[in-house]
Amino acid sequence: MSKVRVNEGYELYQIITDFGDPLEIFREGIQNSFDEDATQMYIKVYEQRKISGSSLIIDIIDNGNGLLREKIASFFDVANSSKITEDFVPNGKHGYKGHGSKVFFNADEVHICSKTENGDYWAVKMEKPIEQIAEKHELHYSDFMEPSELGISLPNDWVSGFCVRIIAPRYFGTQYTRFKLTIYI
Repeated sequence: MSKVRVNEGYELYQIITDFGDPLEIFREGIQNSFDEDATQMYIKVYEQRKISGSSLIIDIIDNGNGLLREKIASFFDVANSSKITEDFVPNGKHGYKGHGSKVFFNADEVHICSKTENGDYWAVKMEKPIEQIAEKHELHYSDFMEPSELGISLPNDWVSGFCVRIIAPRYFGTQYTRFKLTIYI
């Protein structure tokens, strides 16, 4: 009997680029915050200007449960959701397929930071996801580091929380898609 195979690089690319509306970034961030019982959430969209050019940056920050260090794969992996049981049954949360956070990966960089009630406070980054797929047919993210190394911090009075920083999201590369970031939308 032959085993069905998955072309990992191609599947990763398809999932990452298969979101039709650039605003899906915000829907996914908000949905994840609700799933983690956040009572406060902040979204900041800004441009970082440097002599070499500027980059659009989106920060989505919440005071939800945070992500345990040992569950980091559920954020980066495909179809490895922390929101399902061992029998593949959704546990009542909105997102459970393990695809949604991949909307963040169509960018130059993705940084995440998490703080949990047990005092664990960490960050990781993924650089050039699309280029990684093109060159290696797979994705890698950094080892754990201090959030300050990435210039990220969660409010000191929060017991727990999560931040995703999307640097230069490719969805907003045209004038039309940038317009979607106006207050009217």
